[in-house]
Amino acid sequence: MPKAIPHRGLFRTISAVVGGGLTAAALLALALGAARDLVPLLDLLNIDRWLVLAAGATGLALLAAAAVPGRDIAIGAVLLGLAMLALSRLPGAPTVATGCATPLRIVQWNLLYANPGQARAAAWLRGTDADLLLLQEARGGAGGVRALLAADYPYRLACLARGGCSTVILARRRPDRLQPLARGDAENRRALSAARMDFGHAAIVSLHLSRPWPPGHQLREIGLLEARLGDVDPRWLIIGGDFNSGPAMAPLRRLGDLYDLALVDPGAPSWPAPNAMLRIDHLLVGSGWRVVSARRGAALGSDHHPQLVTLCPAGGLSPIAAAR
Repeated sequence: MPKAIPHRGLFRTISAVVGGGLTAAALLALALGAARDLVPLLDLLNIDRWLVLAAGATGLALLAAAAVPGRDIAIGAVLLGLAMLALSRLPGAPTVATGCATPLRIVQWNLLYANPGQARAAAWLRGTDADLLLLQEARGGAGGVRALLAADYPYRLACLARGGCSTVILARRRPDRLQPLARGDAENRRALSAARMDFGHAAIVSLHLSRPWPPGHQLREIGLLEARLGDVDPRWLIIGGDFNSGPAMAPLRRLGDLYDLALVDPGAPSWPAPNAMLRIDHLLVGSGWRVVSARRGAALGSDHHPQLVTLCPAGGLSPIAAAR
């Protein structure tokens, strides 16, 4: 006769209680998050649905271990949640299997105002050999990253025409058009904080959205951005920045719907570094671009990880082929 396992009843009880709680919480978060259009505050529950699903999966595992009745219903409900996640996320940007004759290399990064390693961050950025740097919280003045990279990236644009804004674009090649997109107090993110560089028919935007509360503020900023991008060719649009919102939240869904943009996935969360859990920093690209590679970089003094992305035009030469 098999030997009894001590405390098996207690283990099953704890597994059932904890598993049921996690599963119920995950389902409730998914259901409430789906009501974001009715109550904007609920969009905060969508900041990273993978975490919600991870909690639900853990709950299901515990329920299965406890072998409680009704677990099939819970499994079906979480599968419904997975379908909701798939429907609510932006489509992933298409990739290319081979190299590219005219690659475009981009770094997207919130450097953090109080980053103590400005010189180290500048050295890392220089070593990426990127064509464009889309930066937020990039300090100006002597000793800041922008000054340290002036020789390598001579073409620079901040989000306010008279300076005083740390949302910037640095480029190796001379742009055809420079357009600060901010109005008002963009540095403290009580207004749109964004800058735009055009190279031929391609428009590149660096963006820093406010925090996701109070509800609706981020969408107002997206509306201001939309008003300033009325002349863009959506196929060649690139928007990168610190969105302070996840892939399933309203700001990214709004931009995706407006311009048919796809999300570049670097394969790992970006914040808070070094033990990042949330995906709040993004690069969105138009249908004219394909992804050659995308990865997350080290934090180097910032609470955000950078993204290093190489893009290739869907056909023909890139509208942004930096002279080297």
